[in-house]
Amino acid sequence: MALQRQLTEMIQAIPGVVSAASSTHVPLSGGNWSHFFSVVGTPSAERRPSRFAYVDPEYFRTLRIPLLAGRGFGAFGEHAL
Repeated sequence: MALQRQLTEMIQAIPGVVSAASSTHVPLSGGNWSHFFSVVGTPSAERRPSRFAYVDPEYFRTLRIPLLAGRGFGAFGEHAL
């Protein structure tokens, strides 16, 4: 994570760069990571996938995706207001 943060900061510091963000996947590529889980006490103990991609707090602003409701998020372990 430290290397990711450092690379993103270096890109953000390049003259002319308006915004930069990092993610584990290329937008709209269909890629994701999966973790599997099962819910205790349900009729089926079948393992289900939980798919996700990590993005940093600047991701939506960089891609110009407006936040329509709720709030953004901060760096890992932080909360953005």
